[in-house]
Amino acid sequence: MFPTYEIKSYDIHSATCGQELINIHDGLKSPIAVGIYGYFLYGNSSYILEVYRKPQRYPYVVIDEKVPSTEPNEAEAKMKNAKASLSQIERKYKTAVKANSALSLLEILQLMFL
Repeated sequence: MFPTYEIKSYDIHSATCGQELINIHDGLKSPIAVGIYGYFLYGNSSYILEVYRKPQRYPYVVIDEKVPSTEPNEAEAKMKNAKASLSQIERKYKTAVKANSALSLLEILQLMFL
C-alpha cells in the first residue's frame, strides 16, 4: 500500500485547499491508507489529521433482568457524548464547505490570470 497520483486507484478521493471532511463508509476494508499532498508552489505545508469514529448502532436490544439499572445511564451518557461529537463534526464540515467554495473560486481565477 503506497501513495500514488493515480486517481483511478483511489476508493475515496478529494482535492481541495483548506479544511476537508471525508466520511469513510463501513464497507471500506481495513487497513485504510491516507495520502495528503501539499500545494506544489509552497515549500512547506502543515496538516492536522483528526479521526472520529461513529458509535456502532445495533438493530436490537438485549435486556437482562439481572443487570443493575445503572448501565442504561452509562449507555445514555455515551450516546449523548457521541451525538455531541457528531454535531461538532457537522459544524466543522459546514465551515469547511464555505471555505472550500471560496478557495475553489480563487483557484479558478488564479488559473485564468497566470
